[in-house]
Formats: sequence, C-alpha cells, structure tokens
Amino acid sequence: MLSEPLRTLLGDIAKLYTLADDYNVSIEVGEGRDMEVFKAHSVILRARSPYFKLALSQTWVKTFDQIILFKKPNMTPDVFRVLLKYIYTGQVSFVDSPEPNLLDLILAADELVLVELVEQDPELIFRAPDFLSLEEEFLIALLKRDDLGMDEVSVWEHVVRWGIARNTSLDKSPETWTIEDFDTLRNTLSAAFPHIRFFNISPADFYYKVRPYKKSLPPKLRADIKKHHYVPDVEIESVILPPRIQVNKPDSVIINANHIVLLARWIGGQDDNPFSSDNLFLCRKVPYYFKLLLRGSRDGFDSDVFHALCDFQGATVVIIKTGSGQIIGGYNPVNWKSSGEWIATTESFIFNLNYGSDLLNVKLSRVNDRAGAICDFKGLRATGFGGGDLKIFGHTCNRASYDCDILNETTFTREEYEVFKIARKKHSPSFLQKRMMDVYDGIAED
Repeated sequence: MLSEPLRTLLGDIAKLYTLADDYNVSIEVGEGRDMEVFKAHSVILRARSPYFKLALSQTWVKTFDQIILFKKPNMTPDVFRVLLKYIYTGQVSFVDSPEPNLLDLILAADELVLVELVEQDPELIFRAPDFLSLEEEFLIALLKRDDLGMDEVSVWEHVVRWGIARNTSLDKSPETWTIEDFDTLRNTLSAAFPHIRFFNISPADFYYKVRPYKKSLPPKLRADIKKHHYVPDVEIESVILPPRIQVNKPDSVIINANHIVLLARWIGGQDDNPFSSDNLFLCRKVPYYFKLLLRGSRDGFDSDVFHALCDFQGATVVIIKTGSGQIIGGYNPVNWKSSGEWIATTESFIFNLNYGSDLLNVKLSRVNDRAGAICDFKGLRATGFGGGDLKIFGHTCNRASYDCDILNETTFTREEYEVFKIARKKHSPSFLQKRMMDVYDGIAED
C-alpha cells in the first residue's frame, strides 16, 4: 500500500507534465505542417524511457542555449502527446487529446521502450477499429506470440475478419461464397495459416467457427485436423503448436481475468477501480502470478487442509463464493504458519467482488489495526482476517480491524473457495537487451 508521502510525491511529479516552467528539452515531433514542439524534463524522460536514457546521453545530445534539441519526425504529435503524458503520469488517457491510431500508439511505445505499454493485452490490437488495415507482417508477428492470452478460436475469427476486409469482393457470410471466393481467402491467409493453432481449438468451436470456412483451409491441414479430432492417436504431418499462454486467465471456478486485474491493482497499493477509468491500458497489466494452491471442492473445506496446503507459501489471496453468489475474500501479504498468534501488517485487505459480473460495484476494505491484521490461529473458527472481519472457517464477517464491512450480513455460507499464491513477475532481460540494441542502431542512423 502506498504511503501518503509517496502518493503526494508521485502526484507532484505528475504535475510537472502541465505546470512546470523549467523544461530543458525541446522535442520536435512530426514533419511539415503536422510538426509540433513538446517541452519536457530530461531527468523524467531518462528515468522513464530507456530510449531517452540513451538518446539524451552526452554521446548523442544536441543543445542550444542550454536546451536539449531533439527530433522525432517518424511519430505524429497525437501519438507522442499520449506517450509523453504516460511518461509523466503513468496513465494513458485520451481526455485531453484526439484518440490516435492504436497500432501507431503501440508501435511508438515499442520504439521508446515503454515496456509496460508494449506488454499490454494484445487483444486490444485485434479489437481496434484499425486492425483491419494492419500490414500482413505485423499480423504474422502477433500470431507468432505465445502470450496473446486469447482463446485460439477468437484469434481465428479476427484473422478471418482481416482476410475478408482485404478483399472487397468477399461477402461476410461464407454461405454465399463460390469456390473462387474460398480460394481468394486461402491465398490471402496463406502466410497466417502456419501460425494459427488449429489443433488447440475445441471440436465444438471448430464446427461452429472454423468449419464454415473449411474450403479455404489448405487440404492437408484440413485432413490433419479431422484426424486429430476423430483419431487422436494417429500421427499427422502438420506441426502442432503448443497452446498460447493465458496471461491473466486464472485457474479458477470463481473469478476471471478481470478480477485478477482488479486484485493486482489492490495488491500494488492502488485503491482505484480501473474499470471505471478512461485509462485505456490501466486494465491490462498484471505484475503478479496467481498460482492455485487449494480449491475446496477438489481438496476439501476443513482448516487442516488449508494449513497443509497454504502455510509457508508467502503472500496469498483467499477467494470465497458464498451461498448467495457473492464473491468475498482477503489478501495476506505474509506467510500463514499456524503460529497461534496475531500477525501485524499494513498491507492486508479484504474485499467483496459483488456477484462477479458487476465490476463497478465492488468493495475494498484495508486494514486499520496493524497489530490485529491477520489471525493465524489454527482452530476451526479462528483463521482469517482481523478480529472477526472475515473468518474463513467460522463463516462470519464482523468489522473490527478493517475499514468497513464487506457484507451486509454478519454470517455467510460457503459454496466454494480457493486460495492463490501471489508471486511477482519478472521481465525477460533478453527482450530488453534486444530492444536496446535496436534503439542504439536507430539512434546511430539518425
């Protein structure tokens, strides 16, 4: 949880975006009549962007009257304005400027090595209005990614939309197509077919979503897909690619990817609800892994099972689906360890995710009694959060150590519950190293 002094500091830094008068960088963005000059602080640019850290170094910098002069003719002012605001504030918002082409925005973020933006939910690209005008090379690069975090049948549907859009003669409904129409789509998607993971599409989805376009599939691929579903033990010639990594999709029967996003924000100390924000990218970045440790219907509901599977696992989130359908739970940033003691922390919280579908009406309750934050007793009615705020096995909620009640009732029944281990993700050094080599080469050519 962010301390008040730290919140104030971050807020003051964000104010530099609009209120400062001590800029020392002048950046010309765009060309000709579309060129616009932006002012910035080199210390902010260098701290937030590895690209600027290198570009504004003594080796490359050009100055006039103690002002650093820099040019970015290959970006549009609308795109750069959004990224500059992100560099200062950590948010991507279109309130103060026209919404730029989303693909241009992501490509520009990649050029400036703004890693957290580049690693956002790739499905944003597929859903973007300008996706249909995407160059084939960029589409193939997307399809090669293991971390799309999408069901493969959704990938297929977007690719088909893209292929149809590139051929104005094709009707959206394949029922009316001729053999020549299917051949046209096959030729358009020929480079994409090897990167679509058809063998990860369920038989039902294949029947309803792929089969209508089956005549556009290469004959050998079509035959291998049939074999794979009808006689899975028979060897086929086609390469079976591994399933894509479901980036934010939890192994859960209670919560979904959006709940993971919300919980990750709260774990990081941010109390806002990203789903009520105009921030385009706020909702996608999840810096934690959620690893399932326990599921009641699978492992058992008693406290002995809980402590056997969840003690000494580090930070955990307990998720409970009540008999009424509400989803409640709590975050413990330290070990459960059956110590028979109260555990002090300022970072724990309890919550209510409503009935799971309405993300605008959720409730967060942070600890206000540090000493009584976690009840680490092993007894049936003891384990939980606070002095009764959420008893996992006692099935009661009585506010004592946290800011507010998470239920209107003081008791609940438990239909299902799960416990997840929380671990912070790490960036891949190889990705950053490769991007910085690209940046170095690009600056050297300017």
